[in-house]
Amino acid sequence: MMNTNKTKTASLIATLALGCVLVPNSFAGQPKNPTANLKFSHPRDITNPYLPLASLKQDILEGTEGGKKTRVERTLMPDKHKTFQIGSQMVDALVMEDRVFVNGELEEVALDYFAQDDSGTVFYLGEDVDEYTGGKVTNHEGAWLLGKDTQIPGVILPANPKIGDKFKTEDVSKDINESDEVVSVSETVTVPAGTYQNCVKVKEILADGTTEYKYYAKGVGAVRETPSDGDELLTSHNGVPAKTDSAKPAAASKPVAASEADAREALKKVGVDSQAEAVWLGAINDPKITAETRAGLIEDLNEAGFANPAKPTKAELPMINNRLELIKRLRPKAMDDANAAAFDEARKDLEAMAASLSN
Repeated sequence: MMNTNKTKTASLIATLALGCVLVPNSFAGQPKNPTANLKFSHPRDITNPYLPLASLKQDILEGTEGGKKTRVERTLMPDKHKTFQIGSQMVDALVMEDRVFVNGELEEVALDYFAQDDSGTVFYLGEDVDEYTGGKVTNHEGAWLLGKDTQIPGVILPANPKIGDKFKTEDVSKDINESDEVVSVSETVTVPAGTYQNCVKVKEILADGTTEYKYYAKGVGAVRETPSDGDELLTSHNGVPAKTDSAKPAAASKPVAASEADAREALKKVGVDSQAEAVWLGAINDPKITAETRAGLIEDLNEAGFANPAKPTKAELPMINNRLELIKRLRPKAMDDANAAAFDEARKDLEAMAASLSN
């Protein structure tokens, strides 16, 4: 679910990561029947602070992936029900609909099924998927259901996420498989819908071996999702669109930088501001921008935004580390050799900067 990359699964982005029995605390020490002790008194009342799906009306995330514009409309379907057996219980799932548009055309409609146990952990019970081409359903790739395709439910988020928590999103087959880990609980995320403090950041390793990240804000849910070759940001939460200056559109609404000057300005905030990062990312993947300019925008990750690149400060270490993480994610899918070489140059310098602060 919540994953717009068609080569990964037939789910969509977003916002939500999904999990299974690798490490969820509620499954610990129960290898024979990991669901035996789970209790679902009110499974549709999903109130997990970082994923309050029961109070969601509709969220919209927009951005780019693989150089294409994406839009995900995530909508609660309160009148729909689907029942699953977990252990000895029959569990009535909450149903969410995800509609994925790529370059303005409908590409996928998925019905995702969730339940929250009494501890507050949100479980993922499967999805029904329709894939579209030219306005017609062409396949159901990525669909799976608990009890039919697997006997173990996934976990989207633990009740109380902590750094180091590990869980499996999906563990259905070699193609529908995802491992997750909480890597931060203190992220500040700025997206068109607002700025959110102390977000949970989840690292996801997908079936094809690629890595992406999802960010969850307290009281909201998924606010940012970063596939390996894109960035998708929350633009509307519960029907309330982003507030923007009518004279100056929000930076993240532009699929690519309007000019080199825009991209240069955005570069200063890469690693600390998701809107700026989206503008910069669009520029370095824009074939209309010269290879020399694109390479410069990447190489200068070691300079732009630092008060004195030769003497970085401890306060700048998070930005250094975030940029190194970004390079690790983007380098394997560099647009061309010029971009790839620029990533390597920037990485070496940023690693040296980080090393100087650890001495």
